Amino acid sequence: MRDPPTNVTVRPTAVLVYTGAPVKESRLAAVRALAAECAADALSRECDTGRSVLDLLLFASTLSGPANERFEKALPEVGRARGTRVRFKPDLEIFSGVTEFSHETVEKRLRQMAFLNSGLRIVFSDERAGGEPQEFYYEDGAVAYVRYLNEGKNVLHPPVFFKGEHETALDDKPAKIMVECSLQWTDSSHELCAAHTNTTHQTTGGTHVTGMRAALTRTINKYAQSNNLLRENKGQARSGDDVREGLTVVISLRHPKPSYKDQPKTELVVQDAKTAVETVVAERLAQFLEENPKVAKV
Repeated sequence: MRDPPTNVTVRPTAVLVYTGAPVKESRLAAVRALAAECAADALSRECDTGRSVLDLLLFASTLSGPANERFEKALPEVGRARGTRVRFKPDLEIFSGVTEFSHETVEKRLRQMAFLNSGLRIVFSDERAGGEPQEFYYEDGAVAYVRYLNEGKNVLHPPVFFKGEHETALDDKPAKIMVECSLQWTDSSHELCAAHTNTTHQTTGGTHVTGMRAALTRTINKYAQSNNLLRENKGQARSGDDVREGLTVVISLRHPKPSYKDQPKTELVVQDAKTAVETVVAERLAQFLEENPKVAKV
């Protein structure tokens, strides 16, 4: 992952991995054409993108010269190797001022991706540091994410997890929005919310956060009133800020057609996300409180 000197022109390379089926000469032309397409990537001098094509997985940006020889040698050696690899080196004319990759930034993002994709195993190896590879793997991704965010804090109960889907319509066609939410209260006085749509982090929240907050306030107050738990508040409903005091929550939304306030996707604005999250969280939370009265009283 070292960047090349600025006075050196990076020559993209290619590696083709055979997946077991015979390779016909007539198919190689299509493979070379696809390799040239990868070379046109505007953001990199070398960008190898794994793509399944014609019984091959292409890890390439160009295919010429020595790369051809490497290809010919690779076929009998790799056998049935399968998978996808992406290799990227930034074009220093575009990413001006970039001198190295940040270990901390890459590590944070890979860990986040593992949290948001339960069962996905990611191994991170920084060859510059010379340390042991780091593995990120979580069976209970959203719950593990909350535990990670609350490390070192005094938690008041085990993490709670909700999962559900909400039917909607997009372009007059039925569609589904998937919602995952995990939450846990601590003795802190602050709220910590990590909201994501299609694994992208919304740093300033959005409609999914609005839906979550509305569901929490309404559902908790309804349960408290029904079970005479508002005596200290003179029977008055608790405000949203009071309900969320000390709350750590992770929201993971899978939306078929999200829209955002800006290009960096820092805030989700699609309205059906609010309805989806509010509906799923309200239903699951109400059920959880009825089944776990000890936690509800916390």
